[in-house]
Amino acid sequence: VLIHAAASGVGMAAVQLVVAAGASALVTVGTREKLSICVEKLGALGGAVRTDGPWLETITQLVPFGKKGITAVLDPVASGYAAQNLEALTIDGRWVLYSLLTGPSLPEEVAKSFLGSMAKKRISLLATTLRTRPLEYKRRLVQRFSAEVLPKLASGSFRHVIDQQFVGLEWAQAAHELMESNANAGKIVLALSPDA
Repeated sequence: VLIHAAASGVGMAAVQLVVAAGASALVTVGTREKLSICVEKLGALGGAVRTDGPWLETITQLVPFGKKGITAVLDPVASGYAAQNLEALTIDGRWVLYSLLTGPSLPEEVAKSFLGSMAKKRISLLATTLRTRPLEYKRRLVQRFSAEVLPKLASGSFRHVIDQQFVGLEWAQAAHELMESNANAGKIVLALSPDA
């Protein structure tokens, strides 16, 4: 399973869920430090750093022996990675799109053959967002998360990675600037008091 933006909070959770399910997690991240965290702390098999250029060749070389490509992609990036996702995914691969960080429109050169490429490989594209889901769906999701994932966090088999903690509301701007810089790996915590 290829997980883009794997050093985000969602990405780090996805890496751990994939590994716990017995699958291999490959990742794309923004820095070598973030890649190191995903591999050493979370169990990812390896990955590519997006600032090094196109990630396709690096990821392809990491695909476990005997596999013919990536069977699933968890993608919050969207259009900026569309061409490489199409190339990396194997026949009958699954592409889960859950955000549009690089925009909703495909680059013109990708758009020309996008549907044909999807059909040729029989790729399933699932686009999803929680924003438009009904409250009842969100409630069930939280209940399932509480039952299946929180015990793993409590036991220590899953890790929550906190990049930095700020104490006091006067640090809200600094915390927001850190988030906007995309320099964090994991969560940024803004606590109202040291005891929070």
